[in-house]
Amino acid sequence: MMMMMPIVPIRGISTTCFQDLIISVAAYWEREHAFVFAESLNVRYEPAPGRLIGASVRTDKYTSLDLLYRYAGMELRQLRCADAADAYPALRSELEAGRPVAIEFDAYWNPWGNKAAYQQVHSEHICLVVGLEAETGGGVSLVCIDPTFSVKAERLPLDHFMNGNRGGLITVERHEPSVPEPVELMGRIAAKYSESRNAEAIHEIAVAIREAGSLAEEFEGVFDFWASPLFQRLDTIYYARHYLSETAALLLGGDPESDIRHELERVHSTSQRLTAEWDIVQKLLIKHYGVRAAKKEDRALQQLSGRMEANAELEEELEAALAVFLPSAYPIR
Repeated sequence: MMMMMPIVPIRGISTTCFQDLIISVAAYWEREHAFVFAESLNVRYEPAPGRLIGASVRTDKYTSLDLLYRYAGMELRQLRCADAADAYPALRSELEAGRPVAIEFDAYWNPWGNKAAYQQVHSEHICLVVGLEAETGGGVSLVCIDPTFSVKAERLPLDHFMNGNRGGLITVERHEPSVPEPVELMGRIAAKYSESRNAEAIHEIAVAIREAGSLAEEFEGVFDFWASPLFQRLDTIYYARHYLSETAALLLGGDPESDIRHELERVHSTSQRLTAEWDIVQKLLIKHYGVRAAKKEDRALQQLSGRMEANAELEEELEAALAVFLPSAYPIR
């Protein structure tokens, strides 16, 4: 039996399966990671005739791989092999070198994942291989962590890997990280944020929800409520503000100079409040999901819209707090 890397599966806040693997490895290496997800702040609203609200909301659940390399010392490289048979020796080589390796594979072959998908539905998934284990009878299983679906290490039979993988691997290498410089990092986040009119977009979404009359169509044709475009987009807004708050807290922990500290505290406080408020929006959406009585649904939409209008105003405060870090605003005063 090959030595296993004791990487603990850690589920992030509204993160993808790929991002969960980054978080788990970062924790194992005792590296920070929040800043990797903090450039996902932009919100756009692009309605069109016949297009649902959820489909009209544009957000990006972005992973800043260059920041991951620079400040977490983690380098990810995509390796494309001809097929699973060609990928397997490369996978073994990485494990023998003490490096975990992510595999891309069809969830149809994932025995611990969504029970409705296993050998029922084909969809792309990623998990992290941390070792190999001999099976009774001479076979081999891949020992995997998959925080999206399991809190413990799972076994993927080799034949499942061979059937489910098309040659896609992601290697993970460790380097010495640099210490994040507050002005540089926040300047980059602020510049990214300034690319969209976030407060205006959120206001427009709130109005659309208030005037919708019903959200029933938003949840038709999806296998579960959380998979609907509307919930997914609002969840990304929440996720981005959470990781901005975490990033500001990390930089504050580095004991920055007093003028920088004041501006970071402002960003941290505002993004923390927005995180809490978007969490309430999510809970309201969940609470009123499936309401059929017209009067009750109308009240629910008014309440949901009102919360989002308040968030749009708070978003203006965040915009002002981040604007101080824009390159055009240097030096911070």
